[in-house]
Amino acid sequence: MSTASQRRVAVFAIAISKLMGLPREQVEQIAWAATFYDVGMTFPCDSQHYNHAPLTPSEEQIIREHCNYGYRLLKKTPFLEDAAETFYAHHEHYDGSGCPRGLKGDSIPLGGRIMAVATAFADLTSYTLYRPARSSSLAREEIRRCSRHQFDPEIVEAFCRVPDAVWRDLIKQCDSGSDSAP
Repeated sequence: MSTASQRRVAVFAIAISKLMGLPREQVEQIAWAATFYDVGMTFPCDSQHYNHAPLTPSEEQIIREHCNYGYRLLKKTPFLEDAAETFYAHHEHYDGSGCPRGLKGDSIPLGGRIMAVATAFADLTSYTLYRPARSSSLAREEIRRCSRHQFDPEIVEAFCRVPDAVWRDLIKQCDSGSDSAP
């Protein structure tokens, strides 16, 4: 995963958290979790999320290990305990079909639900070996389509209230390395 993609996940998670009016301390914990979102990944996960094919057993195991590895890493740092919980939950799906624990709805930590949308948007708007980057408007439509299944509809609603031009500007800032993003 490139630095620009990592930056995108963190910036998008922060932006969504702020849109939802979360307290600064909670936004910071989500930002920490988002910064580490791809730790331990050994396959191009973004190509799997959106092809509508189930993960193979070996791919699902990598996701589980990635979530467990990041959780254990963050949990070791006392001030990152909430970030650890957020990280651990970022592959859970709102309908309970995600992993590693199969959590559903509000049982998924709020930060994990926010990070899921941020990660999806970053992945969809990034070029991969398997597909070209989607425009921000097409990526937003895909996220909207997956509301209630993969994503929390309240978070999707907040995410979609932001004009497409704002998301495009954030993508450009992230890709250029600008520090002026939120």
